[in-house]
Amino acid sequence: MALAALLLTLTLPAAADEVNLALGKTVTPLTNIQLGAAANVVDGDYETVWYSYQGQPNQISFTLDLESVVELGGFRLQPSQTEGYFIESSIDGITWELRYTETDWVPSDEWRDERLRNIVISEPYQARYLRYTGTNEHNAYVGVLEFEVYGVAEEIAFEGGDGSVDDPWQISTAAQLNSLRNYLGAEHADKHFVLINDIDLDVAPYNEGSGWDPIGSYAGWEDPANEYFSGSFDGGAYTISGLFINRPATDGIGLFGCTDGAVIEDLQLANVNITGDLYVGGLVGFAQDTTIANAGTTGSVTASGGGRGGGLAGMVIASSTISGSSSSCTVNVPGSTNAGGLVGQLEESTIEDSFATGAVTGAQDLVAGLVGEAREDCSIIRCYATGNVAGDGDVGGLVGDLSHGSSITDSYATGTVDGTGSWRVGSLVGRAGSSTGVGEVSAIRGSFATGAVTGLNDVGGLVGRVENNMGGEVTISDCYATGNVTGTGYVAGLIGESSADVTIANSYAAGAITGSTNVGGLAGSSLGSITSCYYDATTSGQADTGKGEGLPTAEMKQQASFVDWTFPGVWKIAETFTYPYLSWQSLDTIGGIEVAIIPDDGSDVRGGHILTYGPTEDDKTTVQSKIPAPTTEEAEGEQQVVTRAALGGARAVVATEANGESRTWYEVYDDENEQWQQGSATLPGESTFAAGSLIVIEEGADGLQMRIETTVTDELRF
Repeated sequence: MALAALLLTLTLPAAADEVNLALGKTVTPLTNIQLGAAANVVDGDYETVWYSYQGQPNQISFTLDLESVVELGGFRLQPSQTEGYFIESSIDGITWELRYTETDWVPSDEWRDERLRNIVISEPYQARYLRYTGTNEHNAYVGVLEFEVYGVAEEIAFEGGDGSVDDPWQISTAAQLNSLRNYLGAEHADKHFVLINDIDLDVAPYNEGSGWDPIGSYAGWEDPANEYFSGSFDGGAYTISGLFINRPATDGIGLFGCTDGAVIEDLQLANVNITGDLYVGGLVGFAQDTTIANAGTTGSVTASGGGRGGGLAGMVIASSTISGSSSSCTVNVPGSTNAGGLVGQLEESTIEDSFATGAVTGAQDLVAGLVGEAREDCSIIRCYATGNVAGDGDVGGLVGDLSHGSSITDSYATGTVDGTGSWRVGSLVGRAGSSTGVGEVSAIRGSFATGAVTGLNDVGGLVGRVENNMGGEVTISDCYATGNVTGTGYVAGLIGESSADVTIANSYAAGAITGSTNVGGLAGSSLGSITSCYYDATTSGQADTGKGEGLPTAEMKQQASFVDWTFPGVWKIAETFTYPYLSWQSLDTIGGIEVAIIPDDGSDVRGGHILTYGPTEDDKTTVQSKIPAPTTEEAEGEQQVVTRAALGGARAVVATEANGESRTWYEVYDDENEQWQQGSATLPGESTFAAGSLIVIEEGADGLQMRIETTVTDELRF
């Protein structure tokens, strides 16, 4: 019988102290040594093993001397080729008491199981000697990789609170945060915790060896050995920094390894450095029925082998919700599938008002800027991703694969998407469709993408491939894409390839298209319905018919060109200046216009900007921005309020003379003479406001106001 492959998985028992009491202690073998050495089971190395017997009786047995009587809190052990085992304890080495038996843990279709086992002792007891016996009745070697012993965990006092919803336990230190692992499982679902200050985890022992041990552990899919955090954790808007985890062979990795029914909110994780195997995230590795709100991560996340890596969470399932959250982590899945800037894989769950900005790289498929794969009735609402993405199949700027009744609403992606040599690549979604049958509805609506996209076949400026193979309903409506698209076959500005029973309506594309076969301005190939859809025939270089209508650039910037579109309401347009854009969009990037929108922070001096795109009142858009660093200066009997504009080399000056009259002017900094030079209401060079701007300084309810009303005729900068 061949020896089994070694398996390494590390998770501390929830109720045990972190010191392995068995490490380096004396092991006395009670059965023969077929391979390895008895000391291998207490050397702390999961790459070494002791095998005993291949014949009758098939068992391995040894005694362990802890050298003193201790109070035991738990075991962690990894049998190999073992069907069952039992553990006995003794004070004197003569009288033994059976403490633990495991005989029914082998899957029905297996004759051996080699999973790591965590055993928490519910009622601690004292012992000096332990005896372990493992058996296998299938004429096989029987082995042990490691046998670890832990004492009872020391009680960590919280700063305050009683753990109730009205008075949660207060967490102030890294040790207190670490003690959350003592409150795992459904029996602790009523426990509540709150962070009361920032915590730095870049300290010993949490930055040594394998680093932080995740709170909660994942043993296997629906495995009863999974240890979930099920309580609530309020981050108090504070930051946990320096989280380091290096466990490339362990599943369920993050600050929290495994959650079920948990609530995690108002928490930031800064500069995480996390490596795990399967289900790896900055905040949570594996989350089911979990609520995450107002959480964020920065740093790097790597799912080294099994995949499902995300900047915030690795795997999110079972009616979970993520809202108001973000990640700027770089995410890498070098050996498997499902890489997402925010979430690796999403099932039966919702993400809303969230975003990701980090670069995402996957060696295989299901790779995207926000979610690698969204399936089983997922909803993604008002979300965006800006990071560059690279993968091999089902690659998207926002979502890699959207299926099984899932939808995207009012969302966008702006990063470049590199699926060179692969299929189903899109600037927003790699592949979208229905997969299970009648009644299933998958949709993309009110969304857009602007990033350049490269692939082999099924390459689209919005979606690489849309398919409906099982009789469900698949629709794409009120969407657009403006990025350049490069591929070989089935290449187009909006959809690379679309199957029958797919509806595409009220959408357009405006990017340059490069391909060899089945190339289109809007769709490379479509067997479904295309209604009121357009593409820029000038920029795309395409003139195909029957798959959307091609228009010259000038007509693409006129409202009258878009038949049966809702202006205003769903769409807006700056006549002759911009393509249509969605009404919910902010004004940070529209056509050639750049506007910095900075929320008011209560400063005395603010700027209000009214941008006029067209002749009617509906064409006006008002934004407010703080003008930073106001100062008050006394100059020859005059009061001057000086405010720097968003451009570094320009400032506005409001001066009140001694007689009460006010004057306003702009100044531009002269680098050569190292002084401010007075200008007029129109600034030169890069800081020029469009001609015809009306600039008014007035006293308002919130203090001094600078208001600029501008009719857009060229590029505008604030």
